[in-house]
This record gives sequence, structure tokens and C-alpha cells, in this order.
Amino acid sequence: MVIIQDIKNIREFLIKKICSQRTVIAFIGSPLRNDDRVALLIYNDLIVRLKNNLMNIWFIECEYGLENCIHEIVRKNPETLIIVDAILSQELKPGEIVLASWDHVRDKIGLATTHNIPIYITLSLLSSQVVINEIYLLGIRIKDIGIGMSISDEVDSGREKLADLLLEVIKFCSNRGKH
Repeated sequence: MVIIQDIKNIREFLIKKICSQRTVIAFIGSPLRNDDRVALLIYNDLIVRLKNNLMNIWFIECEYGLENCIHEIVRKNPETLIIVDAILSQELKPGEIVLASWDHVRDKIGLATTHNIPIYITLSLLSSQVVINEIYLLGIRIKDIGIGMSISDEVDSGREKLADLLLEVIKFCSNRGKH
């Protein structure tokens, strides 16, 4: 069971996983639910900033829920799945970032989900179609999931940190693969 809140430790953990395994990073959110769209904004930011081949790392945008991306994930056949999503947690402040193994999510972290199918059912369906060794949640604690297209200042700050962190990790992995 893994739960990490320190950015430096998240970076080191992600480097170990992403650099060594086929990884899908799925960005989940609702574009019309204020802070719940944070992962989609990170996805768009990374797509613009990363223009080259990512080797064994694939980004998938999952508007409205992971269930909308099952076929794409199955096609990529990842060893590791990292789900970037908005979370609710009494232990975190809005904008704080956490990395958790999936078994920890079920017990300790609430997803700020507006998705149609519970993510646990979606993951069960997914695991019946492809063998994924490890699943992690990379979450940002949100403040507001009301209807709208604004993002709170705290969550926007967390968005910038997480986008920069993922960019740094992916560039590190890509450069390591070239040597």
C-alpha cells in the first residue's frame, strides 16, 4: 500500500514506475464542473509542451469518466495505469497533490466523481480485458465541483505543480532512454 504527499517523493516514485514500465496516464474529469476539470487541463498542457515521442508512455484524455477510455487503454496494454483525477479528502487542503496505490484509494481517498459508472466497476471491467500490474491515483484535492468552467486559485496552483512534475518525469525518462 502506497500513499505519498511530498512532491519530491512523488517524483522519485513516478520515475521508478514510468521509466521502467509501459505506462498509460489517464486524465479524468468533467469539463463543465469547475475544479473537476483539473486533470483535463493538465492533459492539454502536457500535450502542448511534449511534442516528441514518449516511448512507452501514453496519455489518454477521459472526459466524463474512465469508462469512456477502456478500449484505448486495452489497445496500449500498459503494465502500469496512473489515473489523474480530482479528489476529495479531509486530510488535504485544496490544491494539494497525492499519489496513492489503488487499494489505498478505496479505503482513504474519495474521488470527486461525477462519472456515470463507479470507477471500481470500470477497473474491474478493464482488468478482465488486459493485465495491468499496478494502478495508482495521482490526485489533486479540489475545492469546487459546481457547474461552471472556472478553477479555484488553490487547485490551479496544484495543476501547475502537477503538470510541471509530470513534464519533468517524462523528459527524464525520455532522456534516459536515449543513452
